[in-house]
Amino acid sequence: MQQCFINKIFIILYLQQKEMKVRINTIVIYFVIGLSLAMLPDLKAQPLLSWEKLSDVNFDLVWFEEHQSKFMVPRFGAIPNSYKNKKVKIKGYVIPVDATKNLYVISKVPMAMCFFCGGSGSETIVELEMKKGFSKRYNTDDVKTFQGVLTLNTKDVMHFIYILKDAVEVSTP
Repeated sequence: MQQCFINKIFIILYLQQKEMKVRINTIVIYFVIGLSLAMLPDLKAQPLLSWEKLSDVNFDLVWFEEHQSKFMVPRFGAIPNSYKNKKVKIKGYVIPVDATKNLYVISKVPMAMCFFCGGSGSETIVELEMKKGFSKRYNTDDVKTFQGVLTLNTKDVMHFIYILKDAVEVSTP
């Protein structure tokens, strides 16, 4: 009788120990998963693209039959190419090209020093192709951050070498 009682106690202790191992393993698994998720970068966050990264570009003088003229055509380096067709954010000085048509560019430097007036290169300007429904007006040299899909333009000489498509203004921390 006593032997049977002892066997029951051992069986109960064994089952509790086994159940405890399962609980501990479950806790460890949840902890590891939680820790892994916490260490992942915010996949929705877009990088703030620096102007220095856009400077990795060289130019070739190319004849365009349709324009009967030569134009400087960009050859983008590895850094700008790594951002090609990716959603990015960029901060700079807004320059209205034609505010009545919502045509804006964003510049690395203020208007007085920009590509148009101050002799900076075309890699210091990003054309903003605003998202549909855009109606806000900006003043010259407003410092703003825009988010959109970065396009590297090597074919259309009537547009800038960098174009931010579906651009929207975003706040920066």
